[in-house]
Formats: sequence, structure tokens, C-alpha cells
Amino acid sequence: MRRRAAQLVRGLDLPEPFTVEELCRRLGQRRGRRIILVPRDLPPGSPCGLCVSTETSDFIFFHEGTSGPHQLLIILHELGHLLCGHGVKTGLHDDDINVLMPDLDPVMVRRILGRTRYGSEEEVVAETIATLILSDVGVYAPSRKWKIPDEVVGVVRRISYSIGPGDGDQ
Repeated sequence: MRRRAAQLVRGLDLPEPFTVEELCRRLGQRRGRRIILVPRDLPPGSPCGLCVSTETSDFIFFHEGTSGPHQLLIILHELGHLLCGHGVKTGLHDDDINVLMPDLDPVMVRRILGRTRYGSEEEVVAETIATLILSDVGVYAPSRKWKIPDEVVGVVRRISYSIGPGDGDQ
């Protein structure tokens, strides 16, 4: 999954300096469809991000009541779904549809969206794409080496031994 995500991210023309708006413009141009970002104050329990596709455009709804970095992660996650060609999320309740698209009949929206749902593998790939983009543009660049406080080195070593080797330990 990670390899596939990395391959998709390498194929992107990431703007410098990076803005998500410019990435959406470039990706939309490449796909022949506009990508429109729609901030919404979403109620608790609803998705914090959602991509709705029409015949000509892809609308990415994202929760505006969260931090800027979280909004960026949500948007990039939804772009990850678009890059992978994943189906459109539809496990929405009428209330969610009314919040996102108040002028449309929820029954009609359900019919347009179909019944495709993301599986957990698709979620992992989309999230991986989002974090790889953040890392590539320098927004999120975790250290590969963490400083373990001296007083807990023994405990960490025992826990690490019982867990087994990680990806970076081989």
C-alpha cells in the first residue's frame, strides 16, 4: 500500500511554494475536472471530510471548525481518494447531506452518489498519500531518530524487544 501511495505522490506536480489550492488546480487540470474546496461547519459525528463528484467537478467538503493543519490533512486525504480512483463515500445520513448540500433533496443525492463505500485499505492508502504529500512539501517531516530519555531506555528496550523489529530496524 505504501509503495502504491508513494508512486502516486511521485507522479504529482507539487507546487513550490506549496498551496493546497494550487495543487487542486493542477490536479483538476490533469484530470479534466475542477476540484472545488468547500469549508463547512460539520456537526459532531459527521465525516470531517467528504468528496462528492458530479459530471464535471469534484467537491471536497471539509470541516472548517478545526485547525488549519488538520483541514490540510483532511483535504489531502480526500485528494488521495481521487488519485486512487476510489468510489464516492455514501454512508451519509440525511442530516449530513442537508448540512453539506442544503439545497438538494437527500434522496436525489443518495441516488447520484450510489452505494460505494471506502474500505479500510482505501482509507489507509488515502491517509498515506496525505502524509507523504505533507512530508514532501516540508509541512510534516518527522525525525527518523527520536531521543529516548536516559531514565527510560531500559523500559523502551524491553518493550521494543517484545514488539519485534519495525520497518526501520531491518
